[in-house]
Amino acid sequence: MLTHLRVALRRGALTLAIAGGTAALLTVTAAPALAIYPVLTTTLTGPAINGVVPSGQAEVNQCHLPKQFGTLTLSVQSVNLPDGSKLIVNYGGTSAGQGVDLGSFKLSGQSGKFSARLRTQAGANDNIAVMQGSTVILSNPTRWAAGNC
Repeated sequence: MLTHLRVALRRGALTLAIAGGTAALLTVTAAPALAIYPVLTTTLTGPAINGVVPSGQAEVNQCHLPKQFGTLTLSVQSVNLPDGSKLIVNYGGTSAGQGVDLGSFKLSGQSGKFSARLRTQAGANDNIAVMQGSTVILSNPTRWAAGNC
């Protein structure tokens, strides 16, 4: 007859011990994050600036949810604007430019990089825009691609 039942969850392994009987170990494989999309990537495109078409890439890494929100990193190239031009990163919203400004970076040699911690969980339909003032220079035209940690 069972007199004692103990269940413990530790780092992806479920241990079941039965007093006075047999002990069993059941290993559960699970993603380390609780995000629906632990890693999201997207390409950034925009209209030509004086004959040069800008491009870029963005990634959101949410592998450390729920302890901390994801980190957005992006890089842009071929942005035909003067060195030192300030570009603002806008994230979220229903269309490019209607989200929250996360911060800014400056161009050097028509390129630039940016990184910031998000304040919410990211999703595959989120919009991102790299803007100069109210003008969208680059944005993601499609859904983000999902990946694993």
